[in-house]
Amino acid sequence: MPESNPDLSALRQAIDEHFSRRRQRQVVTIPVAEGGLHAKIFQHFSVLSETVQENGDWTMEIEGDKADMAWLRRQPGYSDAATG
Repeated sequence: MPESNPDLSALRQAIDEHFSRRRQRQVVTIPVAEGGLHAKIFQHFSVLSETVQENGDWTMEIEGDKADMAWLRRQPGYSDAATG
């Protein structure tokens, strides 16, 4: 159903802008040996893009909030050196 109420559209836009400021984007590279972590990223983040490298590693552009990013840094198999 199309929105015909301009006030509702403005409210929706304001909410989207508010929450988008709290989200962060990051490009990460996940080693092919960390397939479990690769799968978990889809559960915790919005995956905006993904590329498989020649060696099998995944380069992913992800978006999440600060808590999601903190979760990622605590995961076995993840290191900041793997970020792109």
